[in-house]
Amino acid sequence: MIGGPQSFGAGGWQNTEVEKALPVTMDIKSMKVESKGGLVLMMHASEMAEGNAWQRKIAKLAIEKLSPFDMVGMLYFDHGPRGGGHQWHIPFQQIGNRRASLLALVNTMEPGDMPDVDPAFVKAHAELTKPAYELGTRHIIFISDGDHWVASPALLNRLKADKISCTTVCITTHGQDEVKKMAAVAKATGGRSYHIKDPSELPAIYIKETRLVSQSFVHEKAFQPLLAERTGPAEGLPRPLPNLHGFVRTSKRPSPLVGVPIETPKIGDNQFPILAYWHYGLGKSVAFTSDARTKGGDRIYWDRDWANSDMYGKFWEQAVDWSLRAVDSGKHLQLTTEQRDGKIRIVVKVQDENKMPIDGVRVRAGISSPSFKEREARKLELREQTTSGVFEA
Repeated sequence: MIGGPQSFGAGGWQNTEVEKALPVTMDIKSMKVESKGGLVLMMHASEMAEGNAWQRKIAKLAIEKLSPFDMVGMLYFDHGPRGGGHQWHIPFQQIGNRRASLLALVNTMEPGDMPDVDPAFVKAHAELTKPAYELGTRHIIFISDGDHWVASPALLNRLKADKISCTTVCITTHGQDEVKKMAAVAKATGGRSYHIKDPSELPAIYIKETRLVSQSFVHEKAFQPLLAERTGPAEGLPRPLPNLHGFVRTSKRPSPLVGVPIETPKIGDNQFPILAYWHYGLGKSVAFTSDARTKGGDRIYWDRDWANSDMYGKFWEQAVDWSLRAVDSGKHLQLTTEQRDGKIRIVVKVQDENKMPIDGVRVRAGISSPSFKEREARKLELREQTTSGVFEA
């Protein structure tokens, strides 16, 4: 996986199958970041089928994709026992280590039908502009059917003046007037407008919008990466390495199988991986947290000094070669496994360089547990030859 503004945590890849396969995680630990984002979720009851369930789903998604340093809050009109009116269901706060409790709060949300919208914008504005928060990005995502309310133009201008953008997600069933009203709010504040007819479109919208808020993952300043060791894809690289002009913050996965031959100098209290690699299952994966987009002189990206150096081609050739499946010379072994009735069937086909089966050979294998502890490893000999060149256990 290669970095860039839409990769790793900056691209919303947290808690995905891709992240599981990487030698790094999107769980960043440095508390000194150049910029943090503030996001207010404004929820309006809708006539969409299972509307509240969908709104809970997308609110959770937004909270999951923000970094620990970003701030989030949720507003809606409460018709319940708290006395009614626009309420902070989730008070505006830094996510930090509260992500699990914030997600639990989302489960209890029951947004009401907003009779007006200005009080919610006033509350959001008051929090997003507090100097103590030092927010680099200020954003509102407002989901509504566009019915009943009319936003004050003066208030929308005030949001824009204070660099608060509002993206609107229109789920109306009422007609074009509401669609245009929602789009006008987005246009007035510099946000984006969406009109959806299928709720399955919502997750992609919220991932995109949240990614634009969270800048904590991205570091965009020139630095000289450190070549800690010439191993894996970094074998034979020169010292010093050329400068890079940005990377996406990640954390080394806590495993003895992970190698980090290239890292940043200290940024705040931490160093971050630039190049990491490991064996994952029967395969390998490589993470390069800067980008690889510069082509000649037409576009200038984070890797511009690398792209203009003699080591660029060699580095990427090694990175690709290292991650590919090894090719044996002489005897070629093809391994397949099948799980059935609580047992694993292992089949190995043995062929020579002409892909002709080889009989009467001794085939040995090793099995280890997911912990990779030596005492849990087991040796296995495939004694049963079921057909020419095929051995099983």
